[in-house]
Amino acid sequence: MSLGWEHWTSALGLRADEPRRVARLGNIRERWEAIAPLATAGVTRDDVMAFWRAQPFDLQLPNIDGKTPLGNCDMCFLTSAATIKGIMREQPQLADWWIEQERTKAGKTRNPSVAMFRKDRPNYASMRQAVQDQQAMECAEQDALAECFCHD
Repeated sequence: MSLGWEHWTSALGLRADEPRRVARLGNIRERWEAIAPLATAGVTRDDVMAFWRAQPFDLQLPNIDGKTPLGNCDMCFLTSAATIKGIMREQPQLADWWIEQERTKAGKTRNPSVAMFRKDRPNYASMRQAVQDQQAMECAEQDALAECFCHD
């Protein structure tokens, strides 16, 4: 909502180590100017992580190689399918909202593909089913029939 403004500046939290995302800001043709002050200041992921480590509290978000997949938006459709499936393995209930959104939209259209967040990969229900099927197939050491003496 513009609150009556005809033009404004929108500051986005894109970092210096995200040059492709920062470069795309120049392609926006709207009533606002998009800027990336963190990128302009040379702030990187390491700087952000150092900032949060220095705080007197901990949000206790999982940190995987400097990424926090549960930080902004769990299972965001802009995130990779691998990240989404990883979250589904750990917390499958988080997929419920996303699946419901796709199902609700599908019920209102004759074309189910319109109801998907992304058309270039399976819907959320299919991804969760694939994760569940994969977990059901995981094998352990006790699956071995006997000790192997082949190379003795």
